[in-house]
Amino acid sequence: MIYLDADSGAKDIVSVEIFSKCAQQEMPIIVGGGIRSTEEINEAKNAGANVIVIGNYTEDNVDFLLDIAQFWTSQLH
Repeated sequence: MIYLDADSGAKDIVSVEIFSKCAQQEMPIIVGGGIRSTEEINEAKNAGANVIVIGNYTEDNVDFLLDIAQFWTSQLH
């Protein structure tokens, strides 16, 4: 398992280049830090993340959880 963390409240998320290198290892990837939009969640997912950690941003923006729910629901259809 690989855990990539840009740090709580990071300005930028872990880069796609780092994801690509880690994905070559064929291990589950967990990523966190700096994720503030469904677009960034989708970018992390498409880059190979198996688990996406979202914490601090939801403390200040509880509605973000609803945005995530709507995003995932739309992905299922």
